[in-house]
Amino acid sequence: MSNLYAPFRYDYVGSFLRPAELKKARADYEAGAITADQLKAVEDQCITELVAKQKAAGYHVITDGEFRRATWHLDFMWGFDGVGHKKTNTGLPFHGEAAMIDDTFVTGRIGLSGEHPFVDHFRYVKALEDEKTIAKQTIPAPAQTLAQFWMPFARKHTEAFYSSAKPLMDDIAQAYIAVLHQLYDAGCRNVLNFGGSFRVHTPSNDRHQEFNRVMEENGASVKTIEMAWNMMEYDYYCRIMEQYMDIYRDIDGVFTTDIGALYCLNIANQRGVKVPEELHIVGYDAVDMTRLFTPKLTSIAQDIPGLATACVDTMMDLLDGKKVKMEQILPVSIQKGGTV
Repeated sequence: MSNLYAPFRYDYVGSFLRPAELKKARADYEAGAITADQLKAVEDQCITELVAKQKAAGYHVITDGEFRRATWHLDFMWGFDGVGHKKTNTGLPFHGEAAMIDDTFVTGRIGLSGEHPFVDHFRYVKALEDEKTIAKQTIPAPAQTLAQFWMPFARKHTEAFYSSAKPLMDDIAQAYIAVLHQLYDAGCRNVLNFGGSFRVHTPSNDRHQEFNRVMEENGASVKTIEMAWNMMEYDYYCRIMEQYMDIYRDIDGVFTTDIGALYCLNIANQRGVKVPEELHIVGYDAVDMTRLFTPKLTSIAQDIPGLATACVDTMMDLLDGKKVKMEQILPVSIQKGGTV
């Protein structure tokens, strides 16, 4: 049983080259030479050996290497209601050759009425955890599933059940939410104002400037730290937060991205600084991992489904030759936690 929480300083996607014995077993199964149980036994053995190698290499994340899949993305879609597939006759062009992967298409409204097969795949890896490792499950993004069924080669099947992309997106979103709930139930978890480079105009810098204005209007002193442009590495955030919390030991508030805010919370705990009595911390984005810490981080929550919908709607309008508003601002909300 692992008590670790992702993310870690180093990680990998989790898809590995299939060993020869697994490729042979899959080919034998497709030829009818072995049963599904026999194929699963080979998969189990290969996954167990892979996890042992991952642990020996010092990784804290373990995966099944996607060894139970024919492809990295389509098998996941096949687990939904309303999705069919069959052997391809033509394949898909990929780097100068035809990838002979199954034709995958819509056969009804997409949903999830039972347990998704990937949940049991995850349970097998979860059982291989120890005190130094945590199991991870990889799945294709919802945008990949949308693209699969809205591209020209598949759209004729899709349009038999969906009049436009919008209801298709809604059904895909609900199906993904159902899978994520199932994975979660199976045990799957994985004022200093820190801003980006102010030499580059971005909406996030507008946010920081407005923050400074409101704080100063209310008589607060704000020290703004300019972060390196487009530097997203976790250890960079850790180094910067620790450096400036050493310099400004008299601060009583921090406002930064969630990852920076969580590291500040960690530093405060290490130094015996009481949060929120002695230090207030507010994050931005309200990502899921902020709920895993004690106290839970107070953060500004963006409307992620709304942002995704606006992005896709904008792209669809562009493809249809319509004029679009390139800058769109969506409302935010407060994730109330225990850090203020």
